[in-house]
This record gives sequence, structure tokens and C-alpha cells, in this order.
Amino acid sequence: MKYSTPELTPELVRKQLNRLLNQDELKRSPVLAKFLDYVVVSKLEGRADEIKDYTIAVKGLGRPADFNPQIDSSVRIHAGRLRRTLIEYYLEKGKDDLVIIIIPKGTYVPVFNAKATGEVDSQQVYSQNEFKEHARVRPPYKIGLMKPVLAVLPFHDLSLEPSNFFLTAFGEQLNTEISRFENISVISYYATEHFNLVRTELKDIRNQLEVDYILTGSLRISNGTLRLNIQLLIVDSGNILWSDTYTRQELTLENSYDILDEIVRKVANIVADDDGIISDLNRFKHLEDKGRHLSHEVGYTYNYDAEKFKATVSAIENSYDDANSNVMVISLLATLYLDQYAFSTCDEPQLLAKGKEFAARAIHLDPRNQHAKKAFAWGQILSGEKEKSLEAIERCIALNPTASSVLGNMGLGMILLGDYQTGYSMLRRSQALHQRPSVYAKFGLALYHYEDNNFEESSKWLARLIPFDIPFSCLLKLSINGYMNYPFAADEQLPGNLTEEALSTIGRIIFDRQLVNKIVNGCKMAGLALKEAI
Repeated sequence: MKYSTPELTPELVRKQLNRLLNQDELKRSPVLAKFLDYVVVSKLEGRADEIKDYTIAVKGLGRPADFNPQIDSSVRIHAGRLRRTLIEYYLEKGKDDLVIIIIPKGTYVPVFNAKATGEVDSQQVYSQNEFKEHARVRPPYKIGLMKPVLAVLPFHDLSLEPSNFFLTAFGEQLNTEISRFENISVISYYATEHFNLVRTELKDIRNQLEVDYILTGSLRISNGTLRLNIQLLIVDSGNILWSDTYTRQELTLENSYDILDEIVRKVANIVADDDGIISDLNRFKHLEDKGRHLSHEVGYTYNYDAEKFKATVSAIENSYDDANSNVMVISLLATLYLDQYAFSTCDEPQLLAKGKEFAARAIHLDPRNQHAKKAFAWGQILSGEKEKSLEAIERCIALNPTASSVLGNMGLGMILLGDYQTGYSMLRRSQALHQRPSVYAKFGLALYHYEDNNFEESSKWLARLIPFDIPFSCLLKLSINGYMNYPFAADEQLPGNLTEEALSTIGRIIFDRQLVNKIVNGCKMAGLALKEAI
């Protein structure tokens, strides 16, 4: 049975536009409201060919005439937010509306659809499937992975002599460096350079730029000494989330860019890396499944617990059912399967196969996604395919060669493959970029020093992994005790059936046969009865 549809007239579209503009989501965002109003009215008035980045910015959003879309991506960012807002509205509050207004990906020109209340018999300007495709990819409230948005505002020059050139270079480079990280969206520096936090209210910045965080500060250069104060602010509250001061002496024209590079990379990692401040605060803040807040895998990487791990896998699998084309979800699920394969005492090759399958799919959907690249690299590493692993590691690092978490993660992978010096070099670079080493970096350093017979240093790094206490780390600790003449006490208990599965647990992640034998011998020296390594 088919139902009749209303004739799609300009009046109906305008009425629907007004309905949308009166929704709380758009009332709270004047920028998105102006954007929607401009593109809809322009199309209704027959000016669809004028709907471009520049005209939207200048005529729709009131930006100055010198707006340059080649260096300012704010229109594209606002368009992405508006698309998500419309999709979420039509899948919830507006699910019974007769007129649908969407903005398909790849264009700013809106599409108008009319539908009936029963079986859809649509009178379309473009295909209604465009909306269905958007809805399938991003169902609202079930799994929304909207990234927090940050703006780098101009820093205040407190120097006796103007340092505008240095400040501009610093702002541009900091903006560019942060944009390399997957966990955060960054407004172009050229879209924010006219803002001044002293003269502009935070709420005005929030409304105009649609940002969650602001990075700003001050610079003082005097007698060859540079003093840079940096603050990270939460826009909604105005609270300072993080601040630090960087002082460098003997500043010269020749070394100024090296100093700038060093500070920029450290700040970018502290703010935006996987273990950074914003990532920790917002880690899957919007990830929900049937109203239950879920945690990112960081929960178990800080405090590994088998039951918590299983619960995380189950929750993300349920989320995957609602977002099976979301690269972040697929990458996370791939990582979880691979970690489950590596961490457990039992050898379950089907988990490795599933992890590699999901990682390959994530790469196919977005070849430049850092999380997908990391998962793919780990699939190759845990398969023991060294040549393919080295290629995957190289491609992963190339996306963001100064990300501490990536260097730590891939550095551990190199050590597991037996390339100790290259892995150690990556881990050292990771440490230099972030004051808080990741779990992967700690694990890698423990293994590096163990292989180098520096058992005391290895034990220190292993202790820093606690409470991340996976089965393999228990065996490594026992092996260290063996070489340091600390015998295995009879009343000590290894988790689960680890004694029976020790060889499998070690050999599943260590691909240097000499190191496998070394760990096994250390365990035997500590008093644990194990078979000879193969």
C-alpha cells in the first residue's frame, strides 16, 4: 500500500526550515543556524550554484571579504557539524516530519525530500537514500563519536620589543601539529587570529567558532631568554584545564626554530595525543549503548582485569551493530581482538584473524586513519610477519611522526620483532615528547633492558606497569627474579592456568627465539617447572 505525499513547495520547505531553526540544538549554535538558513534560502531562490565555501562564510556567516577557504577550513567543519545535527534530529525528534532537509557529503547544497507517514512514497529533489545512508553511518545517541574541537588563539606579546613574527609562527605551527592527531578537530589558525581573549567573551567565541577548548597564553623575550606561558581552557566554564611555562635561554635567530619545534611538539602531545589531556577527559564521552556510558580501551590498559576486558569487548561489539561503518569503532574493535589474543593465556588464533579482518576493513574505509593504521600494524606484528610489519609500522608513523603514543606503540612492536635498537630509539623519542610514558612504552622499555641483561632496570619499568598486570608480565617478572636469584616462592600463585600455558603465552608475542628461551630459562631458574622452549 502506498500513501500520498504532500506537494513539496517552497512554502513547505520554509516552514520546515523555521521548525529546525527553533530546535534547541540550533538555538544554541548561531553559526549552524545561519549556515542552514543561508544554504536553504539560496537554493529556494535559485542560487544553488552560489553555495560555495567563500559565499557561505562571507554572505552567510558574516566573515570578512578576505576570507580564504584554502587556508581556513571553518566552513567545512561547520558543515560536518550541521550534517550530524540534522541527522540526529530526523532520527529522533523529527522522525515524523513530512519534509526532510539534509546536506549530503561532498556538497553544501541542501536536499529537500517529502515523505508520507506510512510507507514512504517520496517526491524528491535528490535521492532519499542519501539521507538513509547518513543515518546508517551515524545513528544518534547510540554511538556518537564527535571529536572535541579546539582553537589556538593568538598569544599575548609581553616582550619589550615586538615578537609578532615569532608568535605567528608559533601559533601556526602549533595549530598544524595538533591537527595531525586523530582525537581532536582544530579550527584553522587563520580563522581565529582576529580573536583576542581579553576583548572577547568566552561565550562569544563558543557561539562563533563552535569550540570546546581554547589554547592561548603569553610570550616574553628578554636578553636572549624566552618565557612562554600556555593555558588550556574549557570554553563552557572558563576553567583552566592545564597550564605550563617553558623557559629557554640563549635564544638566537639561528636556534629559534629548533626551540619552537621542541615546544610545539611537547605541547601538542600533552594536549592531543591518545594519552593527552583532552583525550583523557573526552575519551568516548559520547559513546553510549542503550543509555549506558562505555569506556575506551584505556580503562583496561591502565588497569587490566580479565572481566573488565571482556565487558569492554562485549560493549564495543554491541556498539558495532549500530555503527558498522564507523572507522573509529572498527579500529577499536580490531585493537580489542588483537589485545585479547596477545593478553590471554590461551592461544585463540580466531581472535588474531578477527582483529586483522577488522583492521583491514578500517584501512579500506579510511586509509589515513591513525587508529586504523596502528591496528593494522599490530595485526602484522602478532602474525610474526616481519617484513609486512616493518612496512605497516613505517606507514603508521608517517601519518604523525611526532606523536608520542604512536612512537611508543610501534617501538614496542619493533622490540617484539627482535629489532631492539630501532625499537629503543622510538621509545626514547616517545619519552622526550611526553612526560607520561604510555603502557606500551613502559612495556617496551622493560623488555629492552631485560634483553640487555639490565634486570634491575627492567624490573623498575615492569613495576611501573602495575596495575596493568597481564599474564605475560607475570612471567617476565618471574624470569627477572630467576636471574636476580629471587626464587619462586611455593605459596605464590600464577593467574589461571599460566603454568601450563607459559610457553604459548610467551611465544605468542615474542618473535625472537633467543629471547623466548631466555625468558623460559629465567622462569626455570626461579623454580617454575617448564618445558624447554621450542
